[in-house]
This record gives sequence, C-alpha cells and structure tokens, in this order.
Amino acid sequence: MKKLNELFDCEYDAKIYSIHSDSRYVKRNSLFFCIEGLTVDGHQYIDDAIFQGAIAIVHSKKLPYYRSDIIYLKVDDVKAQLNRVANIFFDYPSTKMKTIGVTGSGGKTTLATLIDQALAHKFKTGYFGSDRLSYDGMDLRQPLATPEVIYLHQHLSRMVSRDVELVAIEVSSIGLVLERYTDIQFDIAVMTSIEPRHLEFHGTFEEYLEAKLSLFSQLEEDCQAILNEDDKYFDKFKRATRANIITYSLTDKSDVYAKNLDLSLKQSKFILCLDGQEIPVVTKLVGRYNLYHLLALGAIMKACQVDTLKIGEIINSLDVVGGRYEVLDLDESFDVAVDHCQELSDYERIFDFARKYVKEKGRIIGVFGPSSYRGKRYREQLGRIADRYLDHAILTNQDERLENSGIEKICLDVQNNLKKATSIIISQRQFAIEQAIEIASPDDIILVLGKGEERFMALEVGTSYYAGDREVVLESIRHVYHDNYEPSNDEFMY
Repeated sequence: MKKLNELFDCEYDAKIYSIHSDSRYVKRNSLFFCIEGLTVDGHQYIDDAIFQGAIAIVHSKKLPYYRSDIIYLKVDDVKAQLNRVANIFFDYPSTKMKTIGVTGSGGKTTLATLIDQALAHKFKTGYFGSDRLSYDGMDLRQPLATPEVIYLHQHLSRMVSRDVELVAIEVSSIGLVLERYTDIQFDIAVMTSIEPRHLEFHGTFEEYLEAKLSLFSQLEEDCQAILNEDDKYFDKFKRATRANIITYSLTDKSDVYAKNLDLSLKQSKFILCLDGQEIPVVTKLVGRYNLYHLLALGAIMKACQVDTLKIGEIINSLDVVGGRYEVLDLDESFDVAVDHCQELSDYERIFDFARKYVKEKGRIIGVFGPSSYRGKRYREQLGRIADRYLDHAILTNQDERLENSGIEKICLDVQNNLKKATSIIISQRQFAIEQAIEIASPDDIILVLGKGEERFMALEVGTSYYAGDREVVLESIRHVYHDNYEPSNDEFMY
C-alpha cells in the first residue's frame, strides 16, 4: 500500500492498494492508468475502472466529465508515469538485486536460462523470460512475450521478498520501444547477435537497432556491458554505452575467447580463455550458436566475480536448454534434434548445423511448418532455404488457428519451393513426428522444429494442450519401436 502523495506530487493522501493499466483487473481502492496502446485507448475504460473500484485516474486527455468522488491526475505522458509509479509502488525492486538484461536477435532465452543455471552456484537466482518466469522453486508461464510494466515490477518485487539476489531478464526490442524497462536498473546488459527482426513492428532495421542500443545507453558508468566483438554492429554498441565493456568472440582480440574448437553433433570441446587462464570445456551444448552463448556466459561470470577456476567447472555442468538446439539422448541408430525455430535465420542455422554433422549415408529429415500468422513470402523463403539443406521434409502445423485444410494450404506455399528435397504434408503435428520416426534409417538426423518446449497450440482464441516436441518424439519412438508399450492416461495419447 502507498499513499497517493507518495506516488505523485499532490495533496491527496488516499491509500492506494493496487495499480492497474487494464480495467478488467482493477480492484477496490486502486489507481488506474489510461494507457494509449497499439490497439486500445485506456481513456475509453475509465468508467469500467471506476465501477471495479478505482478511486484515482491518471490520464493525459481532457475528459468529457469528472466525478466528484474520484481523484483525477492529468499528466503529459501516462506511460512514463506508469513506469515511475510502478517502480515506487513496488519499492524499487531492481535496485535490490543484481539485474542482468539479455538482448539480441536470437539466443535471449538460451543465454538467460544459462545465466540462471550458472550463477545459481553463487547467488539465489531468478529468470524472467519471454514465455515463463522462475524463482525460488516456482516456474510460471508468462502471459505475454513482452511483460507489462506492472507485472514486471510486481514479480521482481516478489523475487526480492523471496531473497533472490540475481535475476536474468530477456529484453526484447518491442519491450524497449514500448518503454517496459525504462525504470529497471540493470547492472549488466548483454548483447548476443544482431540481424533484422520484427520489422513489421519497427518499420526499419535502423529503428530496430536503435531499440537494442537503448538498453546499453541507459547503463550507468559503474555497470558492465557484455558485447559480441564478432558481430558487425559491435562498434555501434560500444559507442552507445558509458558502462565498462567486456568483450567476447572467437578470436584472441577479446577479453573472453575460445580456441582449439572441436565441435560435433552431440558435444562441444574447446579452451575458454579469460583473465590469462585457459579453461578446458566439454559440454553437451552444441553448435556455434551455443558456443557464443557460453563465451558470453564466461564474460558474465567474470563480471559477477565468479572465481576463474570455478567457471570451467560450472560450464561443464550445465544442462542443455530444453527445446533449443537440443539433440536428444536416444538409444537409436538415428539422431533427433529439437529447436524452437521462429525466424528464417533460425531455420537456416540449424539446417546448416545438421548438414555439417550428418554422416555420408545419412539423410536430414525436417518436421516443421509455418505459423498461420506468417505471410506467403515468408513461407516461400522457408521452402527455398529448406530445399538447400534437407533430403526430406514433413510439413505440418505449428499452431491450430486453422482447420486442417487451411494448414495444408499454407504448407503448400513451402512445399512448392522444395525442388530437390522430397516432401509430404501431414496436418497433425503428432502424426508428422511419428512418420519421421518410422522412416528414419541409420545415421539419419531428424530435425523437429518450431515448437521446442512449448506445451500448447495457439488457437484463434486461447490455446490447447500440446505435450511438447521432445515428449512427442519420445512417445513416437516407444510407439514405433515398442509395439507392446501402452501409454498411461497422463501421457500423450494418439
């Protein structure tokens, strides 16, 4: 609870028990912010908020009428005030623990998850991702890929109350533009890699890049910026920040680098070099994609003053991040990799990864399909990329917004651009995965792409349950190779 004059420079001392920007969740004795969003204007819902129990309204527009029993606070920028007030209302939570922001065009989830794992050896950690958040033994599904300001500060405050000492936060370009992180005090900001993403929102790549740079420009001089020196936009990030810079790359020009690389389908071996030490690493995290994450992680642990000799031990103990370049541990003659691929560059990266390590007589079999919200041009490009790498493609659904006939139609846009690879469309994802298992021969690599750890299928409205690609693969193997296996009621059923 806060008094209104603690939140604003005003004479009102009304007690405020909650703050809201969505009228549907307003409670008694609350403060409502009229946010002008991308599709709705909170000013239209003032009456709803008052009916629900709001006693004070923060607005920027002139209102048609004012009630005598309600406090009205007119401001120039409601969004800025919401950020400021949320931080005060929840007692400045980001200042009470070490806060690490991870941004980039790919790898945010993987790196933030690895930070949570690795730094747990020294701190009590929390994780705030695009699809879930976790702390103190709790693992919660995140309702929005870009968390709303109040939700973000509220859960950071709860982390503080649970004695969390360090939190890793995925910071998206959209969230930066929407000013979701303006009043978060970051101690460390990490850049993964930069390529064009979300241009339908940002308009141009330059605006997208500026959004990413803004995270680093808000760092204070005593903070750390962890930068990928191999990325072609490195110099822009270097110039954007006043913070202390720690660099990582695959060359010895950086503060943290790797040498003697020995990368394979199922493990990575290399020497991690930092602070004059050469640390042997052997890990199940595979591909150059993950190699850069491990180098960034080494730089982060250096910034967090983890003992250098302990860093290698920690990295070697890390678990694979589920559904992200995850090569399943199977007792089969073929291999299966699962990845959350969303963008075209994600697909090309893992296709190339499989092509590098498939044996001479092996094939690459891809199970994937475009999300229904992707446009025709995206689907055609996906087909052309897949055709360069795959031997066989099984095209299927990634969500259930469309009927089977609709799924088949969007898959045809991919299939029509597969000139070399053979292909088939199987609308139901579970059956598509089982088909891949059935046709797999020794030395084949099956790539199951697009869902990863997602345990749901998006519908036109809401979601339906989905077991997750890893579980469906394992169930399919039992189903295909162990005919006498009878799944229990709580397992995935065909």
